[in-house]
Amino acid sequence: HMNPNIEMYRNIKLLLKLSVHLDSLIDEHKAEWKLPAAADDALQEAAHGFLCLWSKVQNDFSDWPYAIFAMAVKGHFLLHCVYLARYLNPRSTWCYMGEDFMGKMRPLAQSCAKGNPIWRVPSKMLQKYVIAMHLPFL
Repeated sequence: HMNPNIEMYRNIKLLLKLSVHLDSLIDEHKAEWKLPAAADDALQEAAHGFLCLWSKVQNDFSDWPYAIFAMAVKGHFLLHCVYLARYLNPRSTWCYMGEDFMGKMRPLAQSCAKGNPIWRVPSKMLQKYVIAMHLPFL
């Protein structure tokens, strides 16, 4: 359904192409632990262009009733991955470990909310989390 006469559609197509380009830049060196300096420079330039265009596309859809093309935390985390690619290839790590962390914290928060006033839930969560983080070292 793409209409090439509409700038918003052209931007979305370019955004998708840049996403594929970012993957291909990383995949060229997927057997290496870190990216060479030239590949890292190209990756940073492509990521900056990708994020600028992503922000523009997000603004194009700002009047929609739901958050389509919302950057959330992933755009920020992408920059961290790109900036560290010179020292550690993003393919050798799990990119969205924070999403799994939230999946684990939600049941913990629910268990801490039972029988406690809402203002005590964060401190209860942290107490249990600190204990849980020490268990592997026992």
